[in-house]
Amino acid sequence: MEDADVLQRLLNDADLDLVGDRERQAYYIMKDRVFAHTRAYDPELLKKIGMDTDFRAIWKAVGWQRFVMVI
Repeated sequence: MEDADVLQRLLNDADLDLVGDRERQAYYIMKDRVFAHTRAYDPELLKKIGMDTDFRAIWKAVGWQRFVMVI
């Protein structure tokens, strides 16, 4: 699927299924925060969770090879 074919829709508070005051409070604390995105992944973590063997194929299948090359 091409990026142009994807209908983008922004979610809002009504789309969430927050359970309890604790989740709601955490959401409101984080919702307007700016997060730094990284293109890094941890090969040791992938190995520990068993993803090291399939990671490259999955990365390509979801179209992330344009995001960062996996060696």
